[in-house]
Amino acid sequence: MSSNPVLIAHDLMRNEGGAMEVCEQIEAIANACLEANEVIERHGTPEMQTLMRLLLFQIGQEIARQQVAVQEEPDRA
Repeated sequence: MSSNPVLIAHDLMRNEGGAMEVCEQIEAIANACLEANEVIERHGTPEMQTLMRLLLFQIGQEIARQQVAVQEEPDRA
C-alpha cells in the first residue's frame, strides 16, 4: 500500500470493502499523515501546521466513529 495520503484516500473511495478493511485504510491514512506532520511541524508554515492538526483531528474522529460502528455490529456466528 502507498504511504501517500492522497493515494490512500483515493483507494479508499474506490474500495467497497468491509468495515474492518475500511478501518485499516483509515489507519493507514492516519499513519501517513502522522509522518507528514513531523515534517510540517519542522518546516511548514503556521497555516500548514494548523491545517495538519485539523486533518489529524478529523481522522481521529473518523477512527472513533468506525470503532463504535464495529462494536455495534451484531456478532456473526
